[in-house]
Formats: sequence, structure tokens, C-alpha cells
Amino acid sequence: MSTEHWFVDETKEGAYTLAVVSIAASDVWKCRAEMRKLPRSSTAALHFTKESDAKRAGAFRTIAAMPLTATIVRVPAGIRAVPARERAVRTVARLAVAEHPQRLIFELDEASAKNDRRWLREELAGRGIEYDLLGKKLDPLLWIADGIAWAVFKGGKWRAMIDHRIVRTIEA
Repeated sequence: MSTEHWFVDETKEGAYTLAVVSIAASDVWKCRAEMRKLPRSSTAALHFTKESDAKRAGAFRTIAAMPLTATIVRVPAGIRAVPARERAVRTVARLAVAEHPQRLIFELDEASAKNDRRWLREELAGRGIEYDLLGKKLDPLLWIADGIAWAVFKGGKWRAMIDHRIVRTIEA
């Protein structure tokens, strides 16, 4: 079993995309502490669509220096929201079965939670992988996945800041 924890968030802009951030269990607390130090518009959570360019740039510099990798799971544009999310969530779950992270945390999307739980249960049942859906404010490591998903969508200088952390892109 891997000792990685995976943190997953999406962007629904353009092609439906999930960013899966992998952090070694031994680095999780250190990375959380670094993320909590970042200035942000809300005291509850960092959300890249709502931050100023200066705050985004500072956050990406911090993320770029962290011991983590990211996998991008992309569903082609033109697929409706629920089927796109199902394809992406199931793809991440199947990847988890193959690579066996210790823990898999998706950002909670209230509208999708019932389906997400069902899809994860169907894919991960009996596999020994702990998984959960958490609100963004409950774990600052979800902010990293949010940022990477946002940067992949935005492209340009934002993607360039974290591109070295993206180790693969999977079409779902």
C-alpha cells in the first residue's frame, strides 16, 4: 500500500477536469501548515477563482515548491455534467485501485455528493482505500487541487507556474 494521500477537486469550465494531488503521508501536515499561512480573500478557504492575481501568484509559488505531484483527469468537452463527473470520479477511483493511496479526499460538491459516494463505493468496495468527501474549508490541501485545476483551465502563466508538478494527464 502506498503512503500517499490524494486530494481531488475539479473545474467545470471547458472540458470537465479533476486535479488529483498526491502528497506523501509524511508531508501532509507540513503542507497543510504552509497552505494555512497563505493570505486569502476568505478566512475559511482559498478559492482560486475568487483571489487576486497577487494572492494566486503567491499561492502558486508555495505550491510549486511543495513535495507533491498532480494527475489531471480530463473528460472531453461536450459531455453533460453528470456523465462527465461520473467518468472522471470513476477514473480516479480506478487509478486509486491500481496505485492504492492510503487516503482519497474529494472536495465535497453537495449537488454531486450522493452520486460521488455511490460511484466511489462501487469502485473501491473491499479495496482497503479510505475515502471521503470534505468541504474545502476542512482541509487546506484541497486548495492545492482547486488551484491546479484552475491553472490547467486558465493556462498561460498560471499553468506554467505549476506545470512541473503535473506528472500525467488521463483522458476519461
